[in-house]
Amino acid sequence: VLFYGNTGAGGMKTTEYITEVSSESEFQQFLESCAPEQDVPGLVTPVSVPCEKQLAVLDVSIEKNAPAGCLHIFPAIISLARNTAGATRWARLLGDANESSAELMKKLNVDEVPTFVFFADGKEVSRYSGADRMALMNKVLEFQRANGVKLPERATRKRMSTAEAKEIARAARERDRAAGRRSGW
Repeated sequence: VLFYGNTGAGGMKTTEYITEVSSESEFQQFLESCAPEQDVPGLVTPVSVPCEKQLAVLDVSIEKNAPAGCLHIFPAIISLARNTAGATRWARLLGDANESSAELMKKLNVDEVPTFVFFADGKEVSRYSGADRMALMNKVLEFQRANGVKLPERATRKRMSTAEAKEIARAARERDRAAGRRSGW
């Protein structure tokens, strides 16, 4: 997932999946929220997890003079948020955004960034510091398994027949010829 600011690839807005938190009151609202049932692309049925079994993840990072890890892992966070919608809620706190953000970061005892603080039913249950995408994903999956959260199966993709592939290639060659280009194969 490529992104710049709030805009991701294909016009996707990161704030559709990740709540921006910059004060303690916004953080409390995030903890008290509940992800509604979500249609997740590629899954057979919508994801619907009871609020008390949902994991809330707070990504604590900084923006100015950030270590490479803060930027390196954010695309993975967007991807995880999209793929676990309805089962996991995600928020991001930029600890250097303003004074209240810095106070909240301090109150959460975060002294290394990025740090991910995991909450269940409003209480901290775990945390992970670092920018290893697989380690973060495994922490989320570990919580879901331990709490009996099972995401629906992925829809099977329709395979293209050889005849369909040949027809697509033939049509592409004809378009190239009509445009005056030669195929390189």
